[in-house]
Amino acid sequence: MKTSGTITAGLAGACVDEGGRLIEHFLLDCASRAALAADLVRLGRLENDTDEIRVDQQPVGWAPLDRTLEQLSRGQFTLDAWILSGSLGLADVVEGLVAAGAWSRVKRPLRRRARYDTGRPRDRWGRTPERELVQPLGTIPASHRDAAVLLLARAAGLGDQDKEIDEVLYRTGELRWFCELAWRAISQERAKNLQAYGAMRAGRVIGAPG
Repeated sequence: MKTSGTITAGLAGACVDEGGRLIEHFLLDCASRAALAADLVRLGRLENDTDEIRVDQQPVGWAPLDRTLEQLSRGQFTLDAWILSGSLGLADVVEGLVAAGAWSRVKRPLRRRARYDTGRPRDRWGRTPERELVQPLGTIPASHRDAAVLLLARAAGLGDQDKEIDEVLYRTGELRWFCELAWRAISQERAKNLQAYGAMRAGRVIGAPG
């Protein structure tokens, strides 16, 4: 499948800074799981009834999504619980994007942090469209996909936290029921972990410098 247009790839792109470095944080792992599930909703592979998650287990052809289907089909978690505690994360998404040829890993000297080329155009400040989404003066996106990317990024702490979320939710269209669930779960988790959230907002990332 073409991965570049997925919500998952969009969110991952928002997590790569202007220098190509991956911003890593446990809330972004939660948001990445939510993005994977959102893509399954878009594909008609995931529905959430009041009592259970209904999953079409037929593989879609991209490892992170297929692993998501496998985990959700076990029925061990509610959807919001899986978003917060599933075993997949941002690193798995990035590896999947590199393996699919959508991203490339830039060669770096030994013991330097990996950098990534997401294959997306950049503006004069080196920002990709996904990074522009989470800038303080960014506009509310028109597409359902980009609105979902922005909402999940903001839930995890990226982007302008002072803006109202209602209009972004409205722009998610048919994904709104899921985006509301994901927003509530991740933002509540963020509120319980304000110290860790503050570290991410200060720009501290996990891994060796450079």
